[in-house]
Amino acid sequence: MQLPRYLHFVIAILPVLLLISSCSKDDNEPGIPVIKLELLELVNEVRSRGYNCNGTDFSPVEPLKWNIKLHKAAQLHAEDMSVNSYFSHNSADGRTPQNRISEQDYNWRAFGENIAYGFNSAQGVMNAWLSSEGHCRNIMKREFSEIGIGYAENGHYWVQVFGHPK
Repeated sequence: MQLPRYLHFVIAILPVLLLISSCSKDDNEPGIPVIKLELLELVNEVRSRGYNCNGTDFSPVEPLKWNIKLHKAAQLHAEDMSVNSYFSHNSADGRTPQNRISEQDYNWRAFGENIAYGFNSAQGVMNAWLSSEGHCRNIMKREFSEIGIGYAENGHYWVQVFGHPK
């Protein structure tokens, strides 16, 4: 049995249509989940206009670029905290942010980490970090040029890992 000609075309183009439908129109950063892209945009918006972190004025700084290695370090830490029900910069097995970043083969000159939990939106966690001097300083540090963001929905664990490569 031979298929009608139009079915050959439909079968040939179906994978392309599925790929296109899985992308959003505003997908400026391919591969970044929407909630993380939203937080990245919020961070860069604040950096672009400057911010007062608990009495210390920070001038506008360059936007942060997405880094997949920092993202992986952040995501694995968010998931680990969620699965093992803890909240700390140090992993349950004793690894530090420095260890987790280095494990992803990110050769850093500078790094930082913000963590939070319980916030169900990017705007909510961003507001919390901006009202905390240390977290706000990390967001505004001129020394950082790249970022990775992790999010675990179960418990709403958030991790931002900032870096600047060697």
